[in-house]
Amino acid sequence: MSNITRRGFVKCVAALTASAAASSLLTGCNCPASSVINPPEHFSPETKVLQLDDQYYLAVSTTSYSRQPDGRLKLDLTIANYTEGAIGIFGAKYQLMNYFMLDDMESLSNFYVQQSYMSIEFFQGQLPIPANSVKSGELIFPDPASYAKGNTPVDEKLKNWKTITFILYLMDTQTFMPIAKQIEFSLPHL
Repeated sequence: MSNITRRGFVKCVAALTASAAASSLLTGCNCPASSVINPPEHFSPETKVLQLDDQYYLAVSTTSYSRQPDGRLKLDLTIANYTEGAIGIFGAKYQLMNYFMLDDMESLSNFYVQQSYMSIEFFQGQLPIPANSVKSGELIFPDPASYAKGNTPVDEKLKNWKTITFILYLMDTQTFMPIAKQIEFSLPHL
């Protein structure tokens, strides 16, 4: 790790993401045709770095975003853990936390998070992520419109949402305090 710069690593992750996408196009995909419905028009894969200090960081890449046959939304991620400890839920040095902002409206976001919290499957089966390792996983979450039940102002905003901002940060499991600046990914309506 001491011989690679952060910029070099991010370029490497971007190149690996592009080569994986090209490889799947060339070799074909044995996924069922109905696994992705309405691919997004305004989504571009991104890599963002959550910097802990000069030496340690987490690189998060979004690789695809789609609507599932059951109506939920799915964001595929790759997380490269270049920190000094594992990232997990219990017993790890760090805990990876996530939340959403819906159309930059705090009250609507609070409603959505309260309604969807138990439905979110974050990085299923992929935690913990040991130090100096890379894992791929997925985040599956409900479409905000699925919570619109009538014609109130909140229901109308839920039906016509434009953007979900997906926000990630690390928490120290000893102090229960955030330890790094958060990173954000903007996901368009599908």
